[in-house]
Amino acid sequence: MNKDKDILTTGFRSYLESKGYTNSGIEGRLTVLKRYRRWLEEERLEAEQVTYNDLLGFMKWCKSKGAIQRTIQNYIGVIKHLYEHLIREGKVERNPATDIEVKGIKRKILYHILEPHELHALYNLSCHIITAKAEQGNIGHVSVPRLKNIRALQVRSERH
Repeated sequence: MNKDKDILTTGFRSYLESKGYTNSGIEGRLTVLKRYRRWLEEERLEAEQVTYNDLLGFMKWCKSKGAIQRTIQNYIGVIKHLYEHLIREGKVERNPATDIEVKGIKRKILYHILEPHELHALYNLSCHIITAKAEQGNIGHVSVPRLKNIRALQVRSERH
């Protein structure tokens, strides 16, 4: 059993590395994996046997340990990745965490997002400002080749 845990951790680490996570991001997710494995042991379950309802039990267990909804949501996100890894490895056919949504979390509302034409206008304005300052000698860190690149981009963007 302990050997299986090491294989699970090593394989999951490799999976997370392949997804481009940083070392600190990987370590954080492995900490969640330890917590999840502790719960699996208490419930006498194998990761490959877990169902949707079992994960609801895991969420209740986390809550009883003092975890807030946002933390539980993060845990479920890690567990979703774990099962995606196990699917890739051929150890499970289905991800039991796929349809789980944690209720009671305030969603971040994105306020006014710039439209493409507004972004384009800001970009053109910044190019004009940088070019003007560079030509006046007020911007010391823009090299001549960089200035030429800015002008080329400016001309290209004005064509569209």
